[in-house]
Amino acid sequence: MYEDDVSKSNMWREVHEQPEIIRHVIDVNLPIIENICKEVDNRNISKVLLVGRGSSEHALLVGKYAFEIYTDKLTSMAYPSIITLLDGKLDLSDVLTIGVSQCGEAKDVYTVLEKCQNQGGIAVSVTNEHECLMRNVGNYYINCECGKETSFTAAKSYMSQMVITLLFAAVLSHDEKVLEQIKKAPDIIEQSLCKNIEEQVKKSVPLFRNVQDILLLGRGFSYAVANETELKIMEASYTNAKAYSSCDYPHGPIRNPWMCHHVCCYHPCTASTEADRIICRVGQRVYSLFPLIKLHVSFSFIRLYGFPAFFFLQHCTTPPFVVSLFS
Repeated sequence: MYEDDVSKSNMWREVHEQPEIIRHVIDVNLPIIENICKEVDNRNISKVLLVGRGSSEHALLVGKYAFEIYTDKLTSMAYPSIITLLDGKLDLSDVLTIGVSQCGEAKDVYTVLEKCQNQGGIAVSVTNEHECLMRNVGNYYINCECGKETSFTAAKSYMSQMVITLLFAAVLSHDEKVLEQIKKAPDIIEQSLCKNIEEQVKKSVPLFRNVQDILLLGRGFSYAVANETELKIMEASYTNAKAYSSCDYPHGPIRNPWMCHHVCCYHPCTASTEADRIICRVGQRVYSLFPLIKLHVSFSFIRLYGFPAFFFLQHCTTPPFVVSLFS
């Protein structure tokens, strides 16, 4: 059991602010997003470009899946160097470009938005800081409504950015059921932060103590979350981590034994048996019998105790092990 009291840390406090912040994000920004989406519909814009760095990019990756699942819009993740370094000839005149930065000082994101705006596209700037570089670019501006973020990691702004991007996809889908699901996010997050879950997280921490490498596998939305997990593990605990799509992992990386010591597999509620086959292959590759820990993953995740914790822990074992996450 992890016994240190983290409840006074900035990260703990900001994680637990998420439910109320997300309610505020939806209340304030949904009317703005609906207005932007009206212009997108009126202009018959069929392409979306998402640009961000770090946690912002990972929040947008969730949005990419949502756009292409729930709307008919081809959606791409931007590589800013195509414009800032390589003088790319992209035509963004008929593109909805959403640029996201927590601090709002990402010059490369600013440059992509500026190009879109100058070419006549719809450029949307999303930041948490009101007074910043990116406040001065774009046809529209959206604030994450998080207040001052004091944690060294993007604890609450990541969730806000994700919800804002999902709101765009939901509104453009013209499907009220999708929008209603997004509106339930604050309640789901609140449920995932209950005391019982926190105690279970503490019990799971020793399983990850002093590990050198953690492999993260997921597909679809789960792969997007795995990418943010990778960043937070390295940022918060100085432990090496690597996220792969469960489809990509068998094509080469599975042969690298050092990556197979501690594995987290994220299963969406629509998971096929593919992830289970990967778990078995990883286990067979390194150990003759891998103990399997079954966990549940919620919409929200807690970043505490030195690594990102998503866990509804059911039962524990000792490392090395594979972790399987289900929603």
